[in-house]
Amino acid sequence: MTASVLFSISTMFGIWGVFSYLDYRLNKQKWKGKTRTDFEHTQNRKSFIVIWGERFDQTDYGKKLELRLRRVNIILTPSEFCSMLFVGGLGLTLIFNMLLKFNLSMSFIFAVIAIAAITQLIFLIRRNKYQEKLNNQLSEVCVTLANATRSGMTLSQGFQLVARELSEPSRSEFKQLSNELSLGQNFEDALLKFQQKIKGRDYKLFIVSLLTQKKAGGNLHETLEEMAKVLDERKFLEQEIKTLTSEQKFISYVIPSIPIILIFAINMMMEEFTKVLFTIPGIIILAMFAIGILLSFILVQKVTKIRV
Repeated sequence: MTASVLFSISTMFGIWGVFSYLDYRLNKQKWKGKTRTDFEHTQNRKSFIVIWGERFDQTDYGKKLELRLRRVNIILTPSEFCSMLFVGGLGLTLIFNMLLKFNLSMSFIFAVIAIAAITQLIFLIRRNKYQEKLNNQLSEVCVTLANATRSGMTLSQGFQLVARELSEPSRSEFKQLSNELSLGQNFEDALLKFQQKIKGRDYKLFIVSLLTQKKAGGNLHETLEEMAKVLDERKFLEQEIKTLTSEQKFISYVIPSIPIILIFAINMMMEEFTKVLFTIPGIIILAMFAIGILLSFILVQKVTKIRV
């Protein structure tokens, strides 16, 4: 029993070490990007793991996965994300084998199923994060465009300024819009295409305001400044609501994990405890437990999600 506990702790520390290493690599890449313009860049030596990762990132699957990661606002390359899933799968295999006393093949199968479910859950939970970040940056976009139009720039030049000044994801979206306008695409068609790509009521109002001011004329910078003020007030109200409902959301994440931790603890004290769960009554109880936990989680999320 002591050996199993120590092995489980060492596995957890190993997984934590991998996550820390990936975070270090991400910060190192950012630091290199900031200093590359100031210092002469000489020969760059890469390990074979990095080379394999870059090759994987250039494959069709890697490019599709990169787009999915970008859409859920996960700042990882496809190779880093797959590496994390691989290490997590190995850790779950050892946990199922050492703590739940499954044989190695069953532990591997359950680990693969768990990793697949966790991956889909991550993409499901974070599916709106990209849109939320774009909405949060819309007030900065309005202020930047208002300053540009006040100084005598056109909207096309203002979009170029937004692409230079703002951070991701607004930078890449407005850079693409600016490139389309530079290639001669009609202004109204480009904005309507931009609206279809970035769905949301805030951006819809933003595009309608730009098109209306473009056709009818008027003081565009005052309209944009007023819109930025309203968006900032709404952002402050949303943050206050999020603070007030944070406790309930935290409970919705903690409560489902308590029975799972208890099962691991009891299984360490009582041999073959989990075998009961794979009988017909045990499967029925597990299914009822999973459905109840899922419904309670969805209900709490729906109740605490207040639109402003």
